Amino acid sequence: MLIGSEVIDGMPPVFEEATSSAVSDENQARRMVDAVAANRPNFIKVYNRLTQPEYQAIIDEARRKGLPVEGHVPYAVSIVEASESGQKSIEHLYGILLASSSDEEQLRKQMVNAKEADWMAEIAQAKKLVQTYDEKKANAVFSLLAKNKTWQCPTLTVLRTAAYLNDPAFRNDIRVKYMPSWIEEYWDPQYNNRFTSRTDEDDANFKALFEKQMEIVRKMNQFGVRMIAGTDTGNPYCFPGFSLHDELALLVQAGLSPMQALQMATRNAAEFSGELDSLGTIETGKIADLVLLESDPLKNIDNTRSISAVIYGGEFFDHRQLLAMLNNAESQGAKPSIAEVLHDTIQTKGIAAAFQQYHQLKTSASHQYDFAESGLKALASQLLQNDSFNSGIAILKLIAENYPDSVDAFDHLAAGYQAGGNKKMAIFYYNMALKKNPNDLKAKEQLAQLRR
Repeated sequence: MLIGSEVIDGMPPVFEEATSSAVSDENQARRMVDAVAANRPNFIKVYNRLTQPEYQAIIDEARRKGLPVEGHVPYAVSIVEASESGQKSIEHLYGILLASSSDEEQLRKQMVNAKEADWMAEIAQAKKLVQTYDEKKANAVFSLLAKNKTWQCPTLTVLRTAAYLNDPAFRNDIRVKYMPSWIEEYWDPQYNNRFTSRTDEDDANFKALFEKQMEIVRKMNQFGVRMIAGTDTGNPYCFPGFSLHDELALLVQAGLSPMQALQMATRNAAEFSGELDSLGTIETGKIADLVLLESDPLKNIDNTRSISAVIYGGEFFDHRQLLAMLNNAESQGAKPSIAEVLHDTIQTKGIAAAFQQYHQLKTSASHQYDFAESGLKALASQLLQNDSFNSGIAILKLIAENYPDSVDAFDHLAAGYQAGGNKKMAIFYYNMALKKNPNDLKAKEQLAQLRR
């Protein structure tokens, strides 16, 4: 695995500060790069809300540390500047349509100055980006990306989801059975405020935007832009494993050949990560991690799904063993999340009764429920967002108690208290986090900010 730093974003960050590091000036941006470098990530990940000076400070400091910068292109930064500055890869086609617009500067100002959430601002701009698309400007962008070897990871899977989530085909996808129940609920658009507020016109605009994004991928390929395959797994209906096959099919639908799509997921990926000497192609002397297919994917890209066997780490897994793994995943996914049970109890009987229920069920029915930490974190986040501060904090304490080895349990607790205005408890738990992990950059930066 190649593991990035946590997200470095500007103020206010797109995600709560428990899940990203927000900087407010150039000096803090440099310190943040220094802090994350101590954890030896493979790259620095940048995000939407960075200012131009903050972004350049991160680029400069990362270069000094010998670390590539990857991720989004901040709204305040042109993709041209990002490419010229040496950002190694750009995900989700970020910045391309904006830089290809005849009304680029005005649209950029709107995004930088938007008061609403990023996803709401992006909905508002979807139609304008398609209407103001300038082919001459776009071709100049593609030429620059090819010349500078700025890699692109289009993630058409998640872009399609954004356009078509209200389509019943997504909610009825049979592969949902392999996912934990709390993720299935999180994915359902009727429970996700990113989609419940969308109008029919918004949906139509996003579908038109997706068609333009498909066109962009075809054009980038024609201009020789380097690309790798990715999906943004974890977002609604981006399934682990399965979604890569979806991505390959979408790449072919966009206009690439099956061979080019396959290379994006194999040879190109190995080249991008600097491991082409051992991975990415089938050659003597390379690692023999192989997927064996029943049918030729060069004739039909959907044949990548006709898996006969897998060789991985020197072990051979036949079709029967692979099906057994899927069946096990299905049985795990069928378990109700303990977080759902606790949520209902909190609403009807209060947090004390929920705590009693948690300990009772963990003792007597641990095999019947999914006790994953991730589900409890989602519950805590939901409670905090719904102004149920005391209950949210209590669930975070429950996580810290039951998952003492969790690297971020104390960070989440501290961030919860910080958001609630209790600086004393925030400082206490950030110090606890530092005792757990002396290299915890989140705790270091937030403690410094609280003390200032």
